[in-house]
Amino acid sequence: MNTRSQVRTNQESREPLFTLADIRAGWSLRNSWWALSRQSIKVSYRRTTLGPLWITIQQITFVVGISLLYSQLFKVKSSDLVPLVAIGITFWGFLTSCITGAAHNFIGQSQSIKSSTLPISFYVFSSVAQQFLIFLHSAIVLVPLAFVVNTTPRIICLVTVPLAIFCAVLNGFSFGLWLGPLSARYRDISASIPIIIQLAMFLSPIFWSPTLLGGRAWIVDYNPIAWMVETFRSPILGGEPRFDLWLRLIILTGVNFSLGVVVLHRVRDKITYWI
Repeated sequence: MNTRSQVRTNQESREPLFTLADIRAGWSLRNSWWALSRQSIKVSYRRTTLGPLWITIQQITFVVGISLLYSQLFKVKSSDLVPLVAIGITFWGFLTSCITGAAHNFIGQSQSIKSSTLPISFYVFSSVAQQFLIFLHSAIVLVPLAFVVNTTPRIICLVTVPLAIFCAVLNGFSFGLWLGPLSARYRDISASIPIIIQLAMFLSPIFWSPTLLGGRAWIVDYNPIAWMVETFRSPILGGEPRFDLWLRLIILTGVNFSLGVVVLHRVRDKITYWI
């Protein structure tokens, strides 16, 4: 490649539209990263009898155990707390695994990134797809739960549940675009993520209902993770959809994705040096 062509290539790589092209190229390889994500989960449970169903069993055990404990602490019926915790912890696990995976993605895939010409977004898509598959195995718990526990989902769930999952996936992908490179550059970020997530768990309505807050409802109103959990869970439990939370979630998703595109376009050429 001559000097003029190299300069042109470098200029193109710095264009924001080139970053969007990278995302489109990564999406065009969806058959590859989807198969790779499935294979990664299968490898994790190789030579086991139940395979990935162990994810479901682990989720059932955790939900039952934590529900029995918190029902005694809060003095509420187990039948009321089990669906609250089951839905909340399932969706919470998906959200936090996407964030944690984003922080460690480029670092863990360093050898592949350095030795291949695949789009950077390919690795982000692969990470989110793997977490999504784990979420689907965990969400199996929610199907029999609807028959065992007396819940009254609203018909609007047919719209809100897929939309909430889509927003979670898009936010997980967006985190991968900007949190992944920053964590590769500043390793303290990836080390601090688990601490932040632990704190966020206690401030999010995972094991308790927002109605218990009373005058402290601001804990939910200013907690983005609470927006995601409540927009997913509330209609399933028969609650009214909160359109103010939906508006905040949509704005958050747009800002998060835009931030990811801007950050990736600025540091894309430096990722291989950082990892």
